[in-house]
Amino acid sequence: MPFRLEQATGVRDHHVVQVLRLLWQRDLPRVELARQLGLARSSMSDIVQGLLQAGLVSEGAPFETASTGRKSTRLTLQPRAAHLLAADVGARHLRVALLDLRCRPVAEREVPFDIRQGPQATYRTLAGLVEGVLGQADVRLAQVALMGVGLPAPVDPVSGQVADTPFMRGWGGEDVPGTLRALFGVPVLIENDANLGALAEWYFGAHHNEDLVYLKVGAGVGAGLILGGRPHRGVHGGAGEVWPLLAEDLRVPAPTGSGPAGLLPTVLSQVLARVPSVRLRPDSGMEDVVGLLHEDAAAQEVVQVLGDLLGRLTASLLHLLDPSVVVVGGQVASAGTPLLEALCRSVAQRGTPLGQRNVQIRLSTHGAEAGVLGIGALLLERLLSPGGLERLYAVTRPDPTPSISR
Repeated sequence: MPFRLEQATGVRDHHVVQVLRLLWQRDLPRVELARQLGLARSSMSDIVQGLLQAGLVSEGAPFETASTGRKSTRLTLQPRAAHLLAADVGARHLRVALLDLRCRPVAEREVPFDIRQGPQATYRTLAGLVEGVLGQADVRLAQVALMGVGLPAPVDPVSGQVADTPFMRGWGGEDVPGTLRALFGVPVLIENDANLGALAEWYFGAHHNEDLVYLKVGAGVGAGLILGGRPHRGVHGGAGEVWPLLAEDLRVPAPTGSGPAGLLPTVLSQVLARVPSVRLRPDSGMEDVVGLLHEDAAAQEVVQVLGDLLGRLTASLLHLLDPSVVVVGGQVASAGTPLLEALCRSVAQRGTPLGQRNVQIRLSTHGAEAGVLGIGALLLERLLSPGGLERLYAVTRPDPTPSISR
């Protein structure tokens, strides 16, 4: 995981963070940690002692290192020393996962949910899901260091407020972090779902040294951007809001937040008007389309149209941003190779020869895990930093359990 080290507020905190981030990647002996960080053995011992007392690392039996011939001990990050809460809020679902410090799920729960029910209904449902995963894992809120929430809307990077979008009418200006912190007693970060998909690919995929565009294709379409090694959100959090471009291509207005709206219903309606199908309907889901790909001409045409539309969008993004890789995720990625081939043909037809540009276009392999993984990456970036150490230490020495407010 390619953590970025910010300028430390103190030299010791800086070294503690470096140790934790190195141990996040793999177990290492004390002597190797000291060598990589350029620290004296006494300084490393002081840091390790503090981490052992906090329960953040454990130490194995002494062994003789091949490089120095000296006795050393291997250190291991303790992933259950603290926990992370990830809430993936989609247009039609709510999913909550309790993660360990390696972003592995400890417990998960998901329910169908229409986000148009508004903030208060969302908070109530989230509270039930959080209570469920904590009970399933036998973990207290006092053991949770941070909570992260992914939303299908732009998030102001300064205020943390949510923008009012076609898919989230009534959420404009909502203080999601403040409300959830009051509810759970845990610091809360929020992020746009497409940005989280980009973070998941950057941290847990094969593209952590490249400029990356992640297309999140669900009810709508958004682009998450990693440029110059950092998420690019724009001044007001609106970078990557590409749905209006697709809506123009589809010759339909942007969705209003009520009724059949979004990319797939629109494409299905247009295709079924000219290609008959016995089993597909305008309200069919992507799983229905994929299940009929080998036998239904309308399903095949839906995938071709989706690929062409996404190809047009991708070609524009390639000209504008010149990234190394474009990753397509969300529901449509389940269409697999037929979708990818249609998308790449569409890009090539628009004057962007892939071979000359040396750009990769591929489908995400994270599936439904992308949002949760992205939240995990977002939270670890904050927690494993000099500014996050105080919170991490507070959780490893927890106070009595706070209750969930109702």
